[in-house]
Amino acid sequence: QEEDQIIESLTVLAKRYKVKAVKLGMHRDIDEVNFSVDLCRKLWPGVKIVWDPVMGSSTGFDFKLKIEKKLFEKILNKITLITPNLPELEKLRIQSGGALSDRCAYLVKGGHAAGKFSEDILFEKGKVVQFYTARRIESGEKHGSGCVLSSAITAELAKGLSIYYNVFFQGCKSFIFTNDKSF
Repeated sequence: QEEDQIIESLTVLAKRYKVKAVKLGMHRDIDEVNFSVDLCRKLWPGVKIVWDPVMGSSTGFDFKLKIEKKLFEKILNKITLITPNLPELEKLRIQSGGALSDRCAYLVKGGHAAGKFSEDILFEKGKVVQFYTARRIESGEKHGSGCVLSSAITAELAKGLSIYYNVFFQGCKSFIFTNDKSF
């Protein structure tokens, strides 16, 4: 029933708009993530998919998203980029047995680490491709800044920029600094 509503809603959008990039966020379970990825691929062939695997909130709430290794690997083979923060990366590695490293590009968001700088690392095939360091937002802990970063990345991918373009990520980080009072 719920899936039918999602299909109907997205089909209306697909008839009106050519979507080039989609960001997926919080899902009830890994099957729902797979459903969303497959639906986006069906409605918009060639769409770039960014998955921000929300597994907990910055306030400490754990959403208990359980990862089944084979389905997780299947999803990673169908998406462009996954953007876990450090706690999410650890949960994904433990639950999937390390399946993350060789499937798709992934950006580890370093906002949860200590220090004056936030360090984000872009990996592909388990190797560091680019390393991004930015001054940490000084006005205290920000809730949702990693989600905003993933959204900004998705917007830039929709414009046709490559995830490997250094200025691209710096522009996304700059967006967060410019708009840090909004979240």
